Amino acid sequence: MGPAIIAAGLIWGLAGVAIRRTTRAVVLLYAAMTMAFAMLTPIIRASALVDRVPIWLQLYLRPAGDMTMFTAFPWAGFVFAGAAAGALIAASHKQTERRVQVWLAAAGAALIVGGLYAETLPSIYARSSFWTSSPVWFAIRTGILMLALASIYAVAQACGRGGIELRRLERFGRCSLFVYWIHVELVYGYLTWPLHRRLPVWGTFLAYALFCVLMYRAVVLRDRIVERWHEMSAIRRTVEEAS
Repeated sequence: MGPAIIAAGLIWGLAGVAIRRTTRAVVLLYAAMTMAFAMLTPIIRASALVDRVPIWLQLYLRPAGDMTMFTAFPWAGFVFAGAAAGALIAASHKQTERRVQVWLAAAGAALIVGGLYAETLPSIYARSSFWTSSPVWFAIRTGILMLALASIYAVAQACGRGGIELRRLERFGRCSLFVYWIHVELVYGYLTWPLHRRLPVWGTFLAYALFCVLMYRAVVLRDRIVERWHEMSAIRRTVEEAS
């Protein structure tokens, strides 16, 4: 995800140099990158050319045993899909924000329905797995995320009208990248390896709830450390200016 985030930033910058950086142009660029990662995934995973690149690069392109959980194809595509949605939301005003969310929800529903229908058709790829490399499943997942985003927006608006503040959820959102970085190894790494595929359904829900609490406490600790660091930096600057 790190390289994908860097690439998303570079594309944003190139959009301002090569073309007029309009919201439509940026969204189309991100959407094109999203589609490219989704459509190329079955080809990359079956290509013999990947075997010729260094092993450390192969791990970024396709899974290799237990060494890789999230490869660039297709997972980097979700970064660009999120960037496209984010560009739309960032460009919206208070009067148009609700309309943007409605369109995102409609587009997400269309992706889900279209993906489910496409799955009933013959595949255009010689080798493709629905649950891992299929662009159809990628489209369905993207649609689910878009619907989830619009749903959270609707809940937040309803809570706001009722005078309820979702401060913890907002805090999670601001620190989502930090949570992502630290949770991957905890959930998918060797630390929890003894629990993988061994929990019953109720145990999975319990573990999920406990892990959410753990991640929120990690966010609180991280914010306290950052706040303390800023305080110490301010004290040092004051001392240096005084001396």
